[in-house]
Amino acid sequence: MTSAIVAKSILRRRTPIALAISLIVGFAFLIIGLPTAGAAVTVPGAPTLVVGTRGNGLVTVGFVAPVSNGGSAITSYAVTASPGGATVSGGASPLVVTGLTNGTAYTFTVTATNVVGTGLASAASAAITPSTSAATVPGTPTSVVGTRGNGQVSVAFTAPSSNGGASITSYTVTASPGGASVSGSGSPLVVTGLTNGTAYTFTVKATNAVGTGAASSTSASVTPATVPGAPTSVVGTRGNGQVSVAFSAPSSSGGSSITSYTVTASPGGATVSGSNSPIVVTGLTNG
Repeated sequence: MTSAIVAKSILRRRTPIALAISLIVGFAFLIIGLPTAGAAVTVPGAPTLVVGTRGNGLVTVGFVAPVSNGGSAITSYAVTASPGGATVSGGASPLVVTGLTNGTAYTFTVTATNVVGTGLASAASAAITPSTSAATVPGTPTSVVGTRGNGQVSVAFTAPSSNGGASITSYTVTASPGGASVSGSGSPLVVTGLTNGTAYTFTVKATNAVGTGAASSTSASVTPATVPGAPTSVVGTRGNGQVSVAFSAPSSSGGSSITSYTVTASPGGATVSGSNSPIVVTGLTNG
């Protein structure tokens, strides 16, 4: 028996309870029948990773679509050059901005549009200078410096003086020995999986739409390291108001020479440091 038939049967009885139930059932049917509100459609997000490649009086601008289209398909993109404000629209990446002046550096932003409207502009691209000469690979990064960590080195560097006429899209750091490498969009980059106690040097290359440039000069050597292990076989020999504490060096130095040891007494917390075993803790109370 359907819900509608049950409701009609109850209503025919004409009792107060039956009428109340029929009103409740009817209200429930009304609520169920109401349309539900969908998520509001908004303008798209901002495009990302805007890169340009120079040409003769023009720049080809590539970009990545926004993470969110706002709930409606993106209908067009617009690229705007600065200075000058030259704009070109199209349905997808890349878009070519023409009518630019050779020798003038331009940056570019991109917006996305859907049925609601136009979203926020992307972050500006790196500067690109149109030229009669074709774009080339980037120059070499400089000032490569490593900072050691535990099994890793953080490598900082300076971008090349020339991007070759096309935005640099990535950098690659390579370690020697071993050839471990890591890529990313900027400095610093962290090379992991290294061996504590082994000295490494590093080079960096830059890549644009044309290809990968030459490697930088080699960095100074850097040796990953961590703190030493714990000393063992700690034995004290008593004296007058003092104890001579002998110990064995840790099985691991952490990849770097141990520079000192510290002996701590308990109770009292008296401490003394030295470069090797044994170390004498003084100022103790006899008895």
